[in-house]
Amino acid sequence: MEIQTELNNTVVMIIHDVDEAALLSDRIVMMTNGPATGVDELFNIDLKRPHDRPALAKIRFKNKHEEQTTQLINNNDINDLRN
Repeated sequence: MEIQTELNNTVVMIIHDVDEAALLSDRIVMMTNGPATGVDELFNIDLKRPHDRPALAKIRFKNKHEEQTTQLINNNDINDLRN
């Protein structure tokens, strides 16, 4: 992340952990599930860089985390995972 800060470039990361995504990102792009995968929703992380865990806890992060986790669960067919 130091290199990104120094160069001020865009970095795209594929992360499956909502906490890690919020800690490392300024914007989170949630994808849909399945063969027709696409962008589902965008979330902005409105914090000054560098992000830290206490700062994340002070904003609406907890609520966004719950929304995003619910969205991930709802977008996945649990029955497909069991078969």
